[in-house]
Parts: sequence; C-alpha cells; structure tokens
Amino acid sequence: PRDWSSDVCSSDLGSDTQGTGYSALLAASAVGGFIGGILLETMVALRPRAQTAIVCAVIWCVVIIGFALSTDYALALVFLFIGGFMNLAVTSMAQTLVQLEAPANLRGAMIGLLSASQSGLRVGSGLTVGALGSIIGIHVSLTVSAVVLLVLMVALLLYVSRGAPTLAQPDPSG
Repeated sequence: PRDWSSDVCSSDLGSDTQGTGYSALLAASAVGGFIGGILLETMVALRPRAQTAIVCAVIWCVVIIGFALSTDYALALVFLFIGGFMNLAVTSMAQTLVQLEAPANLRGAMIGLLSASQSGLRVGSGLTVGALGSIIGIHVSLTVSAVVLLVLMVALLLYVSRGAPTLAQPDPSG
C-alpha cells in the first residue's frame, strides 16, 4: 500500500517526507478552523442561515478540488487554510440550525441524527476516496468526491433558495 500523504508532500507538492511538510498541511487546516471560529463569532455576514451554510459547503468543495489538483505546496497550504475555515463554518452552522429550527419534541433526536450522519459520511467518504484513490490515483479520487458533493450542494442551494420549508415551519400542503 502507498503512503499517499508522503507521495502528496514529496513528489506532488515538492515538500519533504520527513513529516514537516505534511504537518504544515494539517496545521494549515487547523489554523483555518481556528481563525474561522473567531470570524464566525464576529462577522454579521456569517450568521447561521441555511443558504450561508450551503454556500460555505460549496466554497469548501471548490477548495478541496483546488487542493486535489494543486501541484504547488504554498497554494495547497492556502487551499487547506480556507478549507479549515469552511469546514468549521459548515459544521457549526449545521449544528446551530438544527438546534434552532428543530421542533422541541424532536430536537434531541435530530441533533443525534446530524452528529451520526456527519461522522458516518466522513468515514464513508474516506473509505471511498481511499479505495478509489488506490485504483485511479488520490488526486482524481478526491476531485471526483468533491465534485459529487459540489453538485449536491448546488442542487440543495437551489432548492433552499426557492423557499423550501424549514423544520420549524412545515410545508402547509403536506
């Protein structure tokens, strides 16, 4: 089995394989999340709304595609920094929206479902990206995964933007 993290850092991005280059990539994502947390608390434009969360998810997908296709180490760091920010924004807004929008009698179950589905989807995506990556290459595999999610997020954004009912206000026709 190939160690894709070493491959990405050494041959694909021109960094070292001793851990420093890979550690910096991980740190870029973590710092992006940290700065994102501060900005989420201070920026009015990033208040939790379904459209905002979905737009952040779209940006996250684009950033992951950029990272997957990048051959420049510095650019990869920037992509992962932005990705860390967007990942935190999406997950925290989703959690907040479920807490605010779910009917009181279903709130606990819906928070549990959100948590379980987020964790399960991450594991499933990791397995499919890894398995597909061993066949067609990690860059192509990660790109395909991000494109699929991007298409789903754009479709969801279109659905929500046209006035889809919220959890707190069910569709009167059904």
